[in-house]
Amino acid sequence: MRHPCGEDFIASTFLTQHPEYKWQEPYLKDMNSNPWTLFEANR
Repeated sequence: MRHPCGEDFIASTFLTQHPEYKWQEPYLKDMNSNPWTLFEANR
């Protein structure tokens, strides 16, 4: 599970910008983005 925009999600930064989500702090984890992998079907 990652952001489709390719940005990292840093919980502490998010909570600083959105204090209304402070109650979710125990559940939020940092998520580093990774490059997308594209799959193609052989026809």
